[in-house]
Amino acid sequence: MKLNKHIMAMNLAAVIAFGAVAGIIAPSVAGEDNIVAYAAVTDGQASVQDEVTGGQVSFNEKDNPDLKGCDFESNGDGATVTLTAVDKTAKKVKFKTGTLKVGDKEYKITAIKKGTFKGSKATSIDVSALELEKLTANMFQGATKAKTIKVNGAKLTKKSIDKNFVKGLKKLTKIQVVAKAKQFNKIKKALNTAAKKTGNKKTQVKRVKK
Repeated sequence: MKLNKHIMAMNLAAVIAFGAVAGIIAPSVAGEDNIVAYAAVTDGQASVQDEVTGGQVSFNEKDNPDLKGCDFESNGDGATVTLTAVDKTAKKVKFKTGTLKVGDKEYKITAIKKGTFKGSKATSIDVSALELEKLTANMFQGATKAKTIKVNGAKLTKKSIDKNFVKGLKKLTKIQVVAKAKQFNKIKKALNTAAKKTGNKKTQVKRVKK
């Protein structure tokens, strides 16, 4: 239910006023009826206090050294986040963990937003540590230099793989999928269909153990 803008403004003012006393970092507004507030902790680390879908997640890179240069947004369920940006200058993008640590809580990285790899110089992209639930249209758009992309196929189904998830990546020659043989066979056809959309006839799909 949409909040009256006047009431929302009063509520926001109240939150800010309370924050001056309770130590709450200034909240951000996501849409007309959602407020994301971050609670301050002793080391200055901000953690998500009231999550909404699409709200940017603030985190400490010292707690997540492998995620330097990355950005995330909340999925609104209190347990998962979506990757929205990576280090554009990195020649190789590889995730060693599938979770994001925020304060004393860990969030699973379950999705990649379109535009995340825009301008990326990476020739190799390895997101197999992420338990992706879907391979969505143009999720790797902008990764024009990528020759190899590795994903985790454990939670994928033929219906959750969009045929355009690697569309237009003309330099891509390998789509590697970490999965057991039985699971891979269930999604192989959908992956091969997507491989044809790269514009490179040499793009191949291959199962790997890790």
